[in-house]
Formats: sequence, C-alpha cells, structure tokens
Amino acid sequence: MARIRSIVLVSLATVTMTVIAYWMLFTTFMSYDDEGYVLISLKNYVAHGGLYSHVYSQYGPFLYLLHDIGHRLLGYEFTNTNGRLITLFFWVGAAMVCSHLIWRQTREISLTAFTGGLTFFYLWAMSSEPIHPGGLITALVAVGAWWGARQIQRSAITSLAIGSSLIGTALLFTKINVGVFFLISAGIWFFVEIRNARSPRVTAILAGILLVLLPLGLMKTEIAVPWVRTYAWLSIAASLTMLTTAWRERQSTTQWRHAGLAMVAVLLAGAGILTAVCLRGTSSSDMLAGILLDPLRHPGIYHYAPFWLGGAREVGGLSICLAVFAWKNKSASFRWIVIVVRLLLVTGVTFASFEFLPFTSQRWIMSFVVPLAWVFALRIGTDKDEMSPNIAPWLGLLLVLQYLHAYPVAGSQIAWGTFLIISLMALGLHDSKKFLVQRRQLVASISINLVLGALACLATIRLGIIGWQRYSESKPLRLPGAEDIRLPEEYASRLRLFSLNAAAHGDMLFSLPGMYSFNQWSNLPTPTLANTTHWFSLLHPEQQAEIISALAQSKRPVLIVQRDLVKYLTDKKFLVAGPLVDYLRDNFKPLFKLEKYEFLIRKDCSALPLDTAELLQLRKPQSGMAPNRLEIVAFVPPGSKVARIELATLDDSPRVLMHWDKSSNPLAETPINLRGAALAPEKDSVWETPLPPLVRLDLALDAPLSFVRRYSVVYLRDRDGALIAEARFTE
Repeated sequence: MARIRSIVLVSLATVTMTVIAYWMLFTTFMSYDDEGYVLISLKNYVAHGGLYSHVYSQYGPFLYLLHDIGHRLLGYEFTNTNGRLITLFFWVGAAMVCSHLIWRQTREISLTAFTGGLTFFYLWAMSSEPIHPGGLITALVAVGAWWGARQIQRSAITSLAIGSSLIGTALLFTKINVGVFFLISAGIWFFVEIRNARSPRVTAILAGILLVLLPLGLMKTEIAVPWVRTYAWLSIAASLTMLTTAWRERQSTTQWRHAGLAMVAVLLAGAGILTAVCLRGTSSSDMLAGILLDPLRHPGIYHYAPFWLGGAREVGGLSICLAVFAWKNKSASFRWIVIVVRLLLVTGVTFASFEFLPFTSQRWIMSFVVPLAWVFALRIGTDKDEMSPNIAPWLGLLLVLQYLHAYPVAGSQIAWGTFLIISLMALGLHDSKKFLVQRRQLVASISINLVLGALACLATIRLGIIGWQRYSESKPLRLPGAEDIRLPEEYASRLRLFSLNAAAHGDMLFSLPGMYSFNQWSNLPTPTLANTTHWFSLLHPEQQAEIISALAQSKRPVLIVQRDLVKYLTDKKFLVAGPLVDYLRDNFKPLFKLEKYEFLIRKDCSALPLDTAELLQLRKPQSGMAPNRLEIVAFVPPGSKVARIELATLDDSPRVLMHWDKSSNPLAETPINLRGAALAPEKDSVWETPLPPLVRLDLALDAPLSFVRRYSVVYLRDRDGALIAEARFTE
C-alpha cells in the first residue's frame, strides 16, 4: 500500500510540474533570442558538420553530439517548440532527481516535497532559456549529485569514481568552466576522503590553495572591479568553509586506484566525444579554439554583474570565523547556533521567493546562503550518525564551485549554478530535526515538517498561477515551428509582421544582434554558418568579412535590428562596432519600424511594407469623396472575402475600438506587387468578393480616427469571423 501511495504521489508531482513548466515555457520569448542562436547552430551542425570550423558556437561539442544522435534516433527537428519540450524534460527531471536524492536519504515526504517544489520553483529561469545548454547542464549536475550521494551511501566508491568522471566529462565538453568546477569538486572530495595517505593534511592544504586560486585565476582580468572582488571573496569563503566541513566529516573511504579509474574514464569519454565530432569536419586546431581559447576571451567581451546585497562581504568573513569556531566545537550551545543560522537562511529564501522581501531569492542565496552553505553540511544530530556516510559534503563541494558558473554573466546562470542549495538545505533541516527529537523537541520537529510541506505546495501553486494566467491571457504565435507559443498579442503580431516581410522581400536574412528565430520563421538562410548573438564582438574579422561577401552577393538581403538591445549594449559600454557593422550602416536603409524593431533593405532595392495600415487624410477631397481613408496593405489567402474590418487595441485588455462592414463604409481594392505597383485598376465595392493574394484596400472614412497607433491593429475577417489578415501601424 505504501508503495502504491508513493507511486501516486510521484506521478501527481511529475504531472503537475510538467503542466506548469509547459505553461511557463510556452508563454515566454526573450527578445535577445539566445534560443534562436542555439537552434540554428544545432540545425547547421546536424546538416553540415564542421563545428567551430564553420558552425560557430560558444559551447562544447557534447551538446552538439548529443542532439545529433537525438535527431537521428528520435527524428526531432530544431524548432522553437521542440527546444521548449527538451528544456521541459531537463527542468522537471532536475527537480525530480533532487527530490529523489532527499527521499532516499531521509524517507520524509515533507523534505522530499520541499526539495522538489522549491528546486522546480527556483529553476523557473529555464522558461527564459529554451534549448540553452543551461538546461542540460542543470540536469547533468543534478544527476551527478544524485549518483554521488547514492554511491557514497552504498560505499560503492569505484562506481562513484567512474560515474562522476563520465558526468564531469560531459559537462566539460558542454561548457568547459562548469565541467572544470564539477571535476575539481569531485576530486577534492576524493582527496579529502583518501585512505592511508602519508600526509592527509598536506592534501587538504593543497586543496585549500586550489580553491583560493581558482576564482582569482578565473577573474584575474576583471579583479579590479568591485563586484568581481566581492564575488571572488565570497567564493573563497564558501569553498574554504565547505572544505573544512568535508574534512571534519571525512571517513577515509577512497583509495588512489579510484583516482586512477576516474582519470581513465575522463580520458576515454573525452576521446570518444572529440573523435565523434572531429569525424564530422572539425580540425584539432578549431576544436582547441572552440573549447578552450575562445571561451577564455568571453569575460572581457561581455559580463553582467550579480546584485550583491548589503553586508555580503561581511557574511563571508563571518562564515570563516564561525567555521573556525566550529572546528572542534561539539557543544549543545553551538549546535543550537547552527540550527538558528539554518532556519534564518531558509526563512530568507522563503520570504524572498514569495516576494515578501525587496530582493529575489537568487540575490539572497548568492549574497548570504552559499557563503554559509557549510552550516547545512555540518552534522549535529545524534552520535550514531557519525558512523554512517554523510553525503552533505559531496553536495556542498559541488555547490560552492558551481557557484562560480554565474561569472561573468549573472543571469539565468545564477539558478543553474546554485540550485543544489535547496537539496543541501533539506539535508541540513533533516539533521536539525534529529537533533530536536534527541532533545525531545517534538513540537518543533513536527512544525518544521508542516512548514516545509506547505512551502512546497505554495511555491508550486504560485508558479502554476503565474503560468496559467500567462497561458490563458495570451494568443498563439502562429509561426512555423512556434505555432503553440503564446505571447501578448502586441508582441506576437510584431514578430509575425517582421517574419512575413522578411519572407516576402528577402532571399537572405541577417540581424543585429543575432536573432535567428526570424530565420526559422521566415525560412531564410543566414549569410554563413558563423551565427551568434553578439557577432560584432565574438566573430573574428575574417568571419565578418565572409558575412559581408555573402550579403553583397545576395540579390535581396534584408536586415532586422533590435534597437533597444543595441542601445542597452552601447549604454553598458559594450562596443557595437566593426567592419560588418560599418557595412550594414552604409548599405542598408530602413523600410519600416515598429516599437523596438527596425526592418531594413539594401539601398539599391525597393519594397512595400506588408501587413501594414495607414490612416490618410485628403487635403482637398473631391466632391462625393470621403475626406479620410484607412489604407491596408495585406497578404491574404487567395480567394479570401472580407466581410468585416476591425480596429482593435493591443494592450493588456484587448478590445475592438471600431468596426466596419458593407453596410457602413465603401471598400476598394487594388492588386499590387511587392514594390507597391498596381497590377490592375482600383476596384470599388469589394466587400465579400474574392481578393488577390497581395492587395491594397482603401476603406473610406467620414471622420478621422483617434487611437494609439503603436498599440493598435487592424483585423480583416470573413463572414464567419475567421481572421484573414492583420495589419499594424508602423513608423
């Protein structure tokens, strides 16, 4: 019966998380379009090979090898929809793996639910980064933590060494810094636990030196910047205090042969990955540059600082002092201090998650919780516990080095690098409960259970409410490979407008910054296979010259510019310049603008903006002619019949401002070509008559209209109310 109940609860939790993750993922599209960059690089690699040689990527070859195999075995294509489904699998999978880790260690439903619910909630940044390697990284780190905990508990050190090495290698060849952090963490745990070492303290000291030098070496180019110094200091504090805790909790379970097996596993797995990718057209020099040399340049090219809360540096110092005090202190009073610190940190995470504090849970965790994470790894429960393996230091060492993942770009990387803190907190709370039970504080222990269960439910419910509101209030995007993505209608119609004009007017599409979902939606090629978001700073002059050559040879190249992103980068002192930027400025002209986006064509080309509307006023109308008219240029399905025209808003509560039909206003049509030239004389009275595919419609108006142009749209509908076309008022 208990087994059936467990299966039902796990199934219910999985289904709930999957539905909520679907709502969140399918109601988000970020304008910087990292997903488009990853999708097009995966698509090009599968089709052409030549990773790093021809296909540009900032990420490691394992990501491309994995999806190449997945594409061939499962047949999935690299669309916005499939990218979201893959990320959904990693997101929910990471939360479930973490919750199972805690269930196996504690057998407590409340702690398991707390871990699964809060980890799922904490990782909701996944919804902004579909198909990004961050999803794969999070899943691999979660599996690595789970596998290590399982094998430590079983004292199966050989399988722990091999398994963690394979996972670390996969991470190394997905994103090199993350893989290095994972392997160093696992290595330090192994060396702390080494049996029969001649000088175990020397090993620990060397590990401590490495933990100090790692952040300093990583951040050396920017170490003079205040936020970088704070980051390095907190990383050192978190790492050294976790190392001392791991040393205190060690049970000498590993041997040197385990380290040898781990090295062999890394070498074999790495050789297999590199060989498979090189066989598809990557040279050894390009592999070296793509995996190691180019990533070393990135901190100096683009960085985004974390927001440090006041007192963060002081907490780092306090953590070290408290760890020194804890070195050999096992008094009951000190254990009560540990419990109080644990509860305060968990309370802060909770309040920040539910927006009861003026900062996010990520800021709280980055500033205060990770530097003090060792207090959750320290065991203060019954003396009998000291004979059983303590998996908390394993999780803690993985956490404090993954903490560095957010350097130099502290966006979604914060969640990906620190999500293990939820599992570590659960272990610390389990240890606290055992101490309370030992002290006969049963009410406090039961209260913790109830609170943790409630937190898991509330966090999941909160995310579900957000997701459902977004999903129910948005409309489908209706673009190829992204049909079911739902966005606010103003945003969705803007994306459709630019995609339609690109497909109609171009034979090649480029963008600034790189926004390659437009290439997916318009089915237009990019100039070369070297595609990345910040191409102006990441691509070498030779690569930019190849793009210039391709654009020059194209008959009808088009360009989409996201003006706000360019302004943001310029304001942040990131140089948006170079030979390719100069070429675009000198050879392209604007066709139309709408909100943050601008559509450009080559200066020697001419074109007419499609799916656009304009309100015209005649200065000297002739007798019997309406003084105003609404002019609409639209693509319509051949033979469509317009029965109703609506002017609607595109704000948070869309509504129809005005509508017209054959009983109210005359409507005329003119068949046109893509340049706007008439293909036949204007025809009057065309309500509910078949229209040509590309048409200019003129709706006569007796009085001018008053509305906000940028947040308004014109809908063409047939007799049944079905949408035929839409038109936006452009700049």
